[in-house]
Amino acid sequence: MALDLPFPPTAENAPRFAALAVDAVLNVGNLALDYSRASLGKLEEFLDAHRGEGTQAAVLIFGCYLGEVFVRAGLGRWRATDETPMKGMTDVPLLVELAGGDYCNPLGRVRKYIDEGPGDGLVLFWDAFGAAVQSSRRPWWRRLLGG
Repeated sequence: MALDLPFPPTAENAPRFAALAVDAVLNVGNLALDYSRASLGKLEEFLDAHRGEGTQAAVLIFGCYLGEVFVRAGLGRWRATDETPMKGMTDVPLLVELAGGDYCNPLGRVRKYIDEGPGDGLVLFWDAFGAAVQSSRRPWWRRLLGG
């Protein structure tokens, strides 16, 4: 992913890219993003209004916002794709390593949303991965007994 970016697409810079998304959505769409699950619906609304304007830089910036929602909720951490078992399986430079050791690809999800529309949205992405991580954090006896 060779792009003209203000800083390199590294795990350390992912929060900075997410902040660019917050600024863009506020300045262009007059929508406030607060890194919550509910804000993902606002991001979908923004992306829907600007469908067809997506670039690789937009995928990186808005994908970092989606990933940063996971990170700030304590559900994972940013990782360079080349340092994960997913190396060679995707062309995005960053992934989120979830608390249970699995990986999710927020940049890939945003690319799919921009390219294909709202079929499987960003909120559903959060629900699928976030619920799985939160469930895996419950003590084994609660998972076993359904509590």
